[in-house]
Amino acid sequence: MVIRCSVCKKIKKFGKWIEVPKPLEEEMKEVPVLLVLCEDCRKETSTVINPPDTAKYRAVCF
Repeated sequence: MVIRCSVCKKIKKFGKWIEVPKPLEEEMKEVPVLLVLCEDCRKETSTVINPPDTAKYRAVCF
């Protein structure tokens, strides 16, 4: 399983967020992906007001 940021599309590798290399992008099509928010994107989205129905929206943060 791959942990990937749903906003910037970086992946988490050995505790660090990295850009996805082109060759790896092709191989990731067959791997299950867990979409989360990385630290940088979480800081940017923390200023956004939550929608009224939060049951439809869910973000997993590590």
